[in-house]
Amino acid sequence: METEAIRKLLPVIDGFPRPDWEDIYNSLENAPEGDGHKAWCHFARTWLDVLAECVGSSYSVSETDNFLILSSMSNRELELLKTFVEEARGTILKKLKGIANDDGFGKHVLFLFSANETYERYKSHTYPDDEVPPDYDRFLDDWVLTADDDIQDYQAKAVSTGLFLDEPYGQLVFSYADLFGTQAVFAREFTHAVLCKYEMPLWLKVGLAETLEHEICRSNPLSMDVSSIANHIKFWDADTIQEFWSGESFGRPDAGSQLSYELAQYCLQSLSHEIDEFIEFANQANWKDAGEEAAIEIFGGSLGGLPFQFFGEGDWIPKPETWSSDEEE
Repeated sequence: METEAIRKLLPVIDGFPRPDWEDIYNSLENAPEGDGHKAWCHFARTWLDVLAECVGSSYSVSETDNFLILSSMSNRELELLKTFVEEARGTILKKLKGIANDDGFGKHVLFLFSANETYERYKSHTYPDDEVPPDYDRFLDDWVLTADDDIQDYQAKAVSTGLFLDEPYGQLVFSYADLFGTQAVFAREFTHAVLCKYEMPLWLKVGLAETLEHEICRSNPLSMDVSSIANHIKFWDADTIQEFWSGESFGRPDAGSQLSYELAQYCLQSLSHEIDEFIEFANQANWKDAGEEAAIEIFGGSLGGLPFQFFGEGDWIPKPETWSSDEEE
């Protein structure tokens, strides 16, 4: 497909090219056998070129073996990032061997907007009015709770700094502030990118993404001290645990969101001691029941045993029949 023909399928809406996916797929699906990857790479390069033209002369498009990157970074920072994303991709796919892969046509695309306002405007086409998916990257202000605080009323200040847009051609879209922060966001969101096509529950995807981010970047360490466990015990009950299993709690506006991310890591660490069994579980676990059926079959017990290890007696078993009928992963 010629470059000018591709450009005609990239209408600029509110300052950004928004691909006409139906016409693009119809045009590229007829690529000669064996040329699908090449055709989609050509489309993606053209797309990023048009996006660079729209966002300003300081932006340019660069390329690695597996990524196309739009940024306004300095040459040195960009070279460091290019090395990092390739190494991180390799590590993530190795860690997820037997669970996930990134097979498909076209290179991964990474958009790094230097202005947060540009980032917010770009993602608003998919997530308007500050709506964000529950697995987006976020900065949370530090928070400390005392015995008199109501954790469910505590408003954690969350700011979106990057996310994976699961569109017909997935996009890693970040607000760029510094290299180290971007590396951490990348490790998390690329994990979500390679897991997006699988129907595993959100808590499992989050647990994997958070854990791999820490392993790769040595950031965001999981805290299991007395104070942290006390916060969890105060928050989780028979109702809130169902929000966790269904995935709803990850999008809460209060401290329950951060506690959900932590609990996901607790659960992952408890399940992953025997790697072969864990891989089998990850392949069978389904968001519709939080992976309960798979856990019983593979581990011989309910997922309710995971919170019990940390918080003691309680009604912890997933009950999908109580979840909203439109609940999704």
